[in-house]
Amino acid sequence: MRGTRAAIVVAVLTTVTACGTTVAGSGEPVVAPEPAQRSRIDPSPTPTPTPTPPEQVVELPGPQLDAPMTTGASHIVIDSYSWRTTGTGDRSKPPEERYLVLRLTISATQGTVPVNPLYFKVRLPDGTMAEPTMGADGNEPLLGSAELAMGEKIDGVVTFDIPPENTVLVVENELGEAVGAVTIPAPR
Repeated sequence: MRGTRAAIVVAVLTTVTACGTTVAGSGEPVVAPEPAQRSRIDPSPTPTPTPTPPEQVVELPGPQLDAPMTTGASHIVIDSYSWRTTGTGDRSKPPEERYLVLRLTISATQGTVPVNPLYFKVRLPDGTMAEPTMGADGNEPLLGSAELAMGEKIDGVVTFDIPPENTVLVVENELGEAVGAVTIPAPR
């Protein structure tokens, strides 16, 4: 029986020691130091991000139109237009559809002409009217608000987040009445 007790005591001491606790001569448990932490090596290396190349944009010359306003008349030239899949600038958001970017020059040909980017809308093939993004796309310089005297002109960018389809640019006067329209073709 004595041999059995000794074997049990050795087994208990071995089990307790394996759990990180050592029994000292006084019978009080003493906590053994933690084993050294091993650094875990991740077998799959972190991939290096590949920079996205800038979008190749083709700017095409656009049409021109005359738009009578309530106090004068304007001549609008679409210097260029492009369809883009990305915004420009650090804070631009990607489009929900595509960005139609219009670079415009507006001249007052009679009287005084109010200018505002909100006077431009796009009519989609289903009849829906789209408003400009007002800079969320990052394209600059934005067309600003102004009042032009005869002979003066202003230029800037107006952008729309719309499906890449044939659309109609609609120009409104300061009363919200459509005073001119021109077709912008879909991207090829």
